[in-house]
Order: sequence, then structure tokens, then C-alpha cells
Amino acid sequence: MSWGRLMKWTKEQQLAIKQRNKDILVSASAGTGKTAVLSGRCIDILSDGTITADVTAMLVLTFTEAAAEQMRSRIGDMLKRELAAKPDVHLRRQLLQLQAADIGTIHSFCKKIITQNFYKLGIDPSFGIIDPDEQNLLKSELLEKTVEWAWQQPNLQQPLNELLTGRNDKFLSNVIRVNDFLNCVIDRSGWFEKAAALNSFADVKKTSLANKQISIIARKSRGVLDQLESLCQLHRRLCPDGKWADSFEQSHIAAVKGFTHLIESGDFNEAAEYLKGYISPRNVKSKEVEPAMAELINEGAKSAIDEFKALKELAVFNYKYLEKIHSAGGRQAAVFVELVKKFDQLYTAAKKTLNSMDFADLERYAMQLLLDEQGQRTETALALQAKYKYIFVDEYQDINPVQQAILSAISCGDNFFAVGDI
Repeated sequence: MSWGRLMKWTKEQQLAIKQRNKDILVSASAGTGKTAVLSGRCIDILSDGTITADVTAMLVLTFTEAAAEQMRSRIGDMLKRELAAKPDVHLRRQLLQLQAADIGTIHSFCKKIITQNFYKLGIDPSFGIIDPDEQNLLKSELLEKTVEWAWQQPNLQQPLNELLTGRNDKFLSNVIRVNDFLNCVIDRSGWFEKAAALNSFADVKKTSLANKQISIIARKSRGVLDQLESLCQLHRRLCPDGKWADSFEQSHIAAVKGFTHLIESGDFNEAAEYLKGYISPRNVKSKEVEPAMAELINEGAKSAIDEFKALKELAVFNYKYLEKIHSAGGRQAAVFVELVKKFDQLYTAAKKTLNSMDFADLERYAMQLLLDEQGQRTETALALQAKYKYIFVDEYQDINPVQQAILSAISCGDNFFAVGDI
């Protein structure tokens, strides 16, 4: 009896295991057997006599070394069971090759391709991986140097003083947090450029930022309107002859519809005045439908109106913010961005001096090897794409944008299988 008959798969699990020639994402709650399905799919492909797949053509990625070894062991146990039920030379060869198979963390995969292609990056192949404790100590030291540097810059002294006034000593640790966040941003230099533009002292009502805000506001307003109208329609279906829906249209829907029309038409000033005078209506439960449905409609209307009312608080509608706070806030935000940029430069230089990398460096160098400046696959990516016929990723919910770019560069569009929590 083969492993497939020993395992009791659900209909959905069987579908995930057997489906071929397409990218597949298995999303389910924790503890539902997603990793077992991933292992099961590996074995199902290896034991499929019609495709004679080889374990060396598989890339299996997890998030910890322990999970990787557990995955290798799980696949090995399944192969042994399959061999016991059906002796096969091909499967025996897969079992022998399993220890050399590419089953590991995404960082070990990145390190492997960097080591194999170090000359393309112009780096020393003997680089080390910085210890987490050493990394934290180094970052703390460099943060102090960053702040010292800022105090010595005449153009940064006043906004830096404004930034730090009234804030506790731990505030500057946010420089490190933002730098860590940037590890997940594909276009790091582009982020700094956009941040500088957003913090310019120009009239925010005339900037691209304001246009984006207005577009977001229009979508939010339209969403609120759609929700209110859906609730009204639901009530009409339940009680066609009732009067509550007509009243609801006048009390809740009319004002939102008026604002939505103005903002979608691009009449920002009129929309701002309209919103400024808006007074949220009092919710009145319908007595024309059963209590449970009345409660559902009432709660839905309340949440929609609360969301609409919250638009008033946005800075783009607040003239006092625009006139009094934006300039100082822009200066403080701008100097904070300069702190992040300087810290980033110092940290990069320090790692180069130590001939060390952190995990984020592994990802970025790997991405650099796989994608050119235009975002097109390199020869290295195409070679890996040809090598790996099947790509498996566990804990996919934890993948960041840089890691996703790496995976996309080596996948074909029909050989990617990932499992993750909802």
C-alpha cells in the first residue's frame, strides 16, 4: 500500500496534491496539515511515473533550519513508505539523493547562489553572516554616530531639535526600525526619494500626495455609499412595503451620495465644505423586520457612517493642519528621513569593513543577481528557472516583497506551490 493510500487526505488536500501545470497557493488556518500537504505533493510528483521528476530539480523553502530538516525527514519517511509498498529504482535514487536536495531556508538559498556567483557582484566570497547580538550592538553604536553627525549639520540642527523636543530617549530607536522596514522595500533608493518629496514644504493641496489622498477618499466614500445602499436594498427585499428604507435614504444615504458626487467630480473645495458641515444621523432600528436582521442592518449602517465621519479628521481637510502644522511637521519628518539615510550608509559601510552580511543583504544580493535594473530576469535567473522544475514554499504568509521578487524570478508561472496561514 502506497503512502497516498496510507494518508487520509480531504478532498481539498487531494486536489492541492494532484493539481499540475499551474501555480497553487494553499491557504488555511494553523494546524490543518498544510505542511503535510506540501510534503505529500513532493512525493506524489516524485512517484508519478509519467513525468519522472527528480528531487534535485525541486526547491523546497522553509523559514528555519529546524523546519527544513524536519521537512527533509518527512519527505524521506514518505519515500521509504512508498518504496516499501512499491519497490522502484527511480524512487530509490530519489531517496539516495535527498540529502543533497535543495531543502532549506530562503536565506540559505540566497547565500548559495551568492557564493556561486560572487564574482558577478564584486564581493569577497569569504564573507561571513553577522551574529544577531553583534548586529544589535553595531546598530546601537551607529545610531549614536548618526545623531552626532546630524547635530554637526547646520541645516539639520533646528529641525532635529524640534523632532526631539518632548519625546523620550527611545524615540530615536525608530531610525533602526525604519531601516529594518526598508529591508523589505524593493526600491530602497526610490523610497528615500519619495519620502523627501512627501516632506517638501509645498502646498500639499497641489502635490501628487494630495491627489492620491483625494483618490483614496473617493474610494472610501464610494465604499461607504455602496454599503449603505446595500443595507437599504436588503431591507426593501425583506419588507417591500415598509417605510423605514425611505427614511434611511434621506437620513443616511443622501448626504454620503452628495459628498461622493463632489469628490469624484474633482470639486475638492466644495467637497471639503460639504464634509465640514456634515452631522452624522442618529441610527433608528427598523421595527418592520425581525430583530436579528434589524440589528445587522443597524450595526452595518453605524460602522459605515463612522467610517465616513472619520474622513473629517484627515489632514487634507484640516486647514489648521495645513497652515500651522504641516511646515514644522514636514521639517521634522525630513530630518528623520535624513537620519535613516545616514544610518543606512554607516551600517552598510561597517558591514563592508567587517566583510559581513546580514539576512537582508543575502536577499538583496540574490535579487541583484536575478533581476537587472529594469526588473528583467538575468542569465543567472534563467539558469535557475531551468534547473528547478518545482518550487515549494512553506509559511508563505511571512514572505516579504524582496523574497517574493526572488521567487518570481526563478519560477515559470506554472511550477510554484506555496502553503500559508490565512
